[in-house]
Amino acid sequence: IYIYPDASGDSRKSSNASTTDIAQLKQAGFNVVVNSSNPPVKDRVNSMNAMFCNANGERRYKVNVKRCPVYAESLEQQVWDDKGEPDKKSGNDHPNDAGGYFIVKQFPIVKPTGRVTSLRI
Repeated sequence: IYIYPDASGDSRKSSNASTTDIAQLKQAGFNVVVNSSNPPVKDRVNSMNAMFCNANGERRYKVNVKRCPVYAESLEQQVWDDKGEPDKKSGNDHPNDAGGYFIVKQFPIVKPTGRVTSLRI
């Protein structure tokens, strides 16, 4: 089983302060895939939106509302603040954050880079 946690799980905030949450998951035998820091919120949101429906109209991520009712409701009910950030007051951000860590790690939006090495006229 692979787990894609929040990077802050590597800080010593759990009930057992001698080990981190991520260390405990690894000790329990889970495969933990985590960055050293959390991705910017906008990158995570853009990656999720692109999986739901990208510029080509492709839908590569679907949620089974019968098996994942809390996640589906959180996606539908997410509120945004004036700065375009997910509003944390409603509580709908937690399931969305969890899904976003997996998506941004496995399906990041890669910005095209180009470099002209020589130009002949």
